[in-house]
Amino acid sequence: MVLYLDHLWQKAIFGLEFDMLDEYNDVTANY
Repeated sequence: MVLYLDHLWQKAIFGLEFDMLDEYNDVTANY
């Protein structure tokens, strides 16, 4: 159970970082 939660946590963190990168790319693409 702990490993499963840890996996979900890592997935959530990765998803957040990916979204931020996506937004960053959108912003830089406008310039």
